[in-house]
Amino acid sequence: APLPVISPLSPIPAMASNLSATPQSFSREDYGAPTTSFQPAKMQTQAALTSAPASRSPRNPGKRSGKRSLLPLVWAIMIVVLLTIGALAYYGYQAVTATAVTVNFGPKVIPLNQVYTLTATTTTQNVDVTTAIIPLKELTNNQSASQSGPTTGSVNCLFFSCQQGVSQRDVNGLAAQIQPGLETTLKKQLVQSVANAGGMQVGPIQYTDSPINSNPAVGQPGNTVIVTLNEQGSVYFFIKADATSVARQAIANQVKQLGTNYSLLSNTVQLGQPTIVSPPSQKVSIKIAAGGDALYQFPASELQAIRNNLKSKTLTGATRYLANQPGIDAQSIAIHFTRGNSKTLPDSIQSITVVPLNANASSYPVIHLQAVPTPAITSTTTDNTPPATPSPTQQGDGNGNGNGNGN
Repeated sequence: APLPVISPLSPIPAMASNLSATPQSFSREDYGAPTTSFQPAKMQTQAALTSAPASRSPRNPGKRSGKRSLLPLVWAIMIVVLLTIGALAYYGYQAVTATAVTVNFGPKVIPLNQVYTLTATTTTQNVDVTTAIIPLKELTNNQSASQSGPTTGSVNCLFFSCQQGVSQRDVNGLAAQIQPGLETTLKKQLVQSVANAGGMQVGPIQYTDSPINSNPAVGQPGNTVIVTLNEQGSVYFFIKADATSVARQAIANQVKQLGTNYSLLSNTVQLGQPTIVSPPSQKVSIKIAAGGDALYQFPASELQAIRNNLKSKTLTGATRYLANQPGIDAQSIAIHFTRGNSKTLPDSIQSITVVPLNANASSYPVIHLQAVPTPAITSTTTDNTPPATPSPTQQGDGNGNGNGNGN
């Protein structure tokens, strides 16, 4: 059946009463009837808002809404991003402005040159480097030689008749001829023995003559006589190696006085010839010149301390500090920036590299030994001791009377 037409002026109750009537099925005419436009969504929203307090069921206070707010997460992400950007900017600035340096310096080399005094004495048998005393040795040798010659004496004289015999003048003349050869032989032997021992002679060779033997004896008849001379030669000497060992130890002790980090460069040590400065005796004074270079060696602890003290110093202050260190050669100091450039050294020890330079052997100070003046020492020898005169042998005549005439 066709729906009743509702007039805009018709009262609402009438429409409500008609709607509440029994519904009837739609016909084709109903689909073709004119319609009125209205906003159902807006009406439904308003109806929902109007009916919400009455129809809303009470919520469970222990449960949260299924949807969470993303605002805290967004803020956290923003903070992390800002911190990351700040860190990258800081380290980028540090990478651009950071500096690193390498500090080089060489060790100090100190030349030493001095004349040392030592003593050689016969009372010691061993070298004492502490007291600078070395042994003084004595070398002795003996030689003998014989020579014959005519006699010029008259013996066993009876009235105006005498026999030809040996006179003291004959013996002394032959001994005087023998003695120079003996002394020459003894000198060669003693000098050679001292040289073979690596020694240095102290004073001249001393010669001592034994009593002269003659055959026949003085006062005995004979046309010829044989004279035998025994002679002894002796000399004092000391071993050069003993003297140089004392001098070497003396210069090593002088190096120790410079400090524990100094060491003596053995290849620079020079030793002069020992010089005797006192008269020859059983105790003599000897002077010897010695010299060498002392090299400073840097311990690891000192290098670490230098690195710590160089932090944040200006280039001028760092150079002055290094020059005042006891073992650094001020002429060898060099500071190079390996990263960046500044007038101030880095404030981090990791950015400071200390590399000591090896001393160049060709630049070591040359040692010129001091000259030791040779004193004018004069001494006498006993090689001119007159030969001993042998006692003439008494000869008996046929009557038992002896004649001691040596003429």
